[in-house]
Amino acid sequence: MLISEYHSDDKTKRAEVHKYEGNFHVDFFENEEYILTEKYVGKSQSWAEAAAENYTMGIKVVQNGKRR
Repeated sequence: MLISEYHSDDKTKRAEVHKYEGNFHVDFFENEEYILTEKYVGKSQSWAEAAAENYTMGIKVVQNGKRR
């Protein structure tokens, strides 16, 4: 289930926070292309949303299926 969605100011980065089977995960996109899903087992919704927001603000970097 989609919980929230974040976008960069220039709309090139997007992150979707989902909840599935009691855990949160974030799907990361750049220029509308899927990049990576990170699963946050045992973490809170605010943890997942912080990761999503940090990505769209350029603080968290993910690329080609890998975190950096």
